[in-house]
Amino acid sequence: MLLTGAFGGLGRQVARWLVQERGVQHLLLTRRPGLASPAVASLTQELCALGAEVQVAPCDVADREALAAVLRAIPPERPLRGIIHAAGVLDDGLLALLTPERLARVLSPKIDGAYNLHTLTADEPLEFFVLFSSVAGLFGSAGQSNYSAANSFLDALASHRRAQGLAGQSIAWGPWSEGGMASALSEAHQARLLRQGLEPLSPSQGLSLLGAALDSEDELFVALDLDARRLARGLEQSRRAPPALLKALLPVAAIREDQAAALWARIRALAPAERPRALREVVQGEVATVLGLAQAQQVKPAEPLLELGIDSLSAVELRNRLATLVGVELSATLVFDYPTADALALLLLERSGLGAPPPSAGPAREDAITERIDALSDEEVGQELDALLGD
Repeated sequence: MLLTGAFGGLGRQVARWLVQERGVQHLLLTRRPGLASPAVASLTQELCALGAEVQVAPCDVADREALAAVLRAIPPERPLRGIIHAAGVLDDGLLALLTPERLARVLSPKIDGAYNLHTLTADEPLEFFVLFSSVAGLFGSAGQSNYSAANSFLDALASHRRAQGLAGQSIAWGPWSEGGMASALSEAHQARLLRQGLEPLSPSQGLSLLGAALDSEDELFVALDLDARRLARGLEQSRRAPPALLKALLPVAAIREDQAAALWARIRALAPAERPRALREVVQGEVATVLGLAQAQQVKPAEPLLELGIDSLSAVELRNRLATLVGVELSATLVFDYPTADALALLLLERSGLGAPPPSAGPAREDAITERIDALSDEEVGQELDALLGD
């Protein structure tokens, strides 16, 4: 059988599982040209020690001609019986910041690779043709419009193959605790997934679900650990409707209008001089939640939030949380225009009609960007400028 993406964190686990649990004796593994040989040699030796015969092909599956050459080289006495397409790349960012190059980097391995596998093996009597997709394609995922689109294509391709009478199945994975792409995310981003109700799958859970998927007749198999109550709370806090596929499972109650009213009643009851401090504590708490900090006090009143690790995606989440909490509309560039907890608190106070307009945040923003860029490598400068100045 053929496994793409075999030398990624998830691919390695799947390769071992195929040999140990499913009894696969002949494996054809593709690797990106130029991939470090120690990683390739280590997995190959391990699989051979488990009793498998392993062939490694240096091939980008998005390259049709290269893939065709690999398939032609399969010996006729050991014909191809199945394919698992697990290759994938992440390049997250807000939609307005996605360049054609960033789109291609994510779309190519999944879409081009899957389509090449589909067309080049359409005449082969495959027992299975499995595409590793993601729940990002089903439910959407902030900052992953390119990745969501790529996975939606895989889901559609599996359905298309079934309609043609061919083997085809797409597994829409939730996050994995080890090996999957989500395991490489920062702690703050992983905390965001938890607030969305997406519990990471342990390797044993994930591989068990893989076995269940392969044994099922479903063309689309959703494999995730969903905490429905936590997801419902997160949707309620952000005033968002549940994803269409989850509406029946997660009826979200209307947000109580007294949530913001109660906050402002408390603020109004304070002396004018105490109101900025009270709102600053609210802001510090929300920033700490978004960044996964243990205590709100870790957010210093005058410290630029960029230095704490706020990026474009967490800035949007913070904007949404604050807008829900205080009951006012806020700009998507909120954190970049008012880059400290103090500045945000004064803005919220002014928007409520209880305070004067906040001072201009221009110089503070420019200083924060300059200091941030000074700390970057040459390769990171362009990406950070896109994120900051683009926003």
